[in-house]
Amino acid sequence: DDDLLPDQPLRLLADFDVVEDWVLEPGDVLYLPPGVAHWGTAVGECMTYSLGFRAPRAHELVSDWLQHLAERTPAAPLVDPSEGERTPGALSPGLIESARTLCNRLPEASAGDFTEWLGCFLTEPKPQFQIEPVQQPWTRPALADWLAHGGCLIRHPWARLCWARTDRGRVALFCNGTQRVFDETWLAELDRVCRHRRIGEARLSDLTREHWLTILLELVNAGVLEAADTPCDCA
Repeated sequence: DDDLLPDQPLRLLADFDVVEDWVLEPGDVLYLPPGVAHWGTAVGECMTYSLGFRAPRAHELVSDWLQHLAERTPAAPLVDPSEGERTPGALSPGLIESARTLCNRLPEASAGDFTEWLGCFLTEPKPQFQIEPVQQPWTRPALADWLAHGGCLIRHPWARLCWARTDRGRVALFCNGTQRVFDETWLAELDRVCRHRRIGEARLSDLTREHWLTILLELVNAGVLEAADTPCDCA
């Protein structure tokens, strides 16, 4: 941080000392852990893609969490209990304490609501990566028959899924900034769906059929899971 070029849109080092040098062939991927300085140069005619796996910064988490709380805070007015006694133009101790009391009523980050907010926040896609629902929704029998005959579902490349236990003894499925809540008996099905990018009946055969079929039908019609063109090979 103390050796960056000033007034640049990117974090560029003023002095760069090469420690290792790699030449990638077509199709190669080089993974760089966070915090490793790097500099790439095209060798001949080629197309190079740099993909960043960026975790949210502390200020982004705090900002969105406070916005979440603000939207759910009752619209109680700020009242000065010492009005009529205060000096004009001065913030009275009573007014300051009244404002502090209103702010102290905000829930702490340990509350169950925090888990639900965090799951939605971490799976929220960028505006340009919104997934459209299917135009012709699947029916439950049609999806069950298609899977039984070797059909495979592939997760949409823009889909982001995770799950978490809530403080009410239930399990929440988070998908692209939305939340769906299930009974805890659905945990195994939710975990399997979040864990794999290719899903066929064989991969779910040891789970409760009624549960996973309900989950898959909702995700397929939301466009999160897509029907593959090839038979399933994900046993």
